[in-house]
Amino acid sequence: MNVNFDIVYNTYMNIRGNIRNKKKFFYFELLLYSNINYQVNSINNKNYKLNKFNIFYIK
Repeated sequence: MNVNFDIVYNTYMNIRGNIRNKKKFFYFELLLYSNINYQVNSINNKNYKLNKFNIFYIK
């Protein structure tokens, strides 16, 4: 499975308004393209490792 940069970027732009931890959001966006590119490459090279995450529900 290959992940496309544009898909990840567009998905991020759609959900960014719902991000509550503004500090993490701010630091991620400082290097937005670099961060997304790193994530896409990690997934495509099968090096991506899951970390702790928050669980949320969408109604």
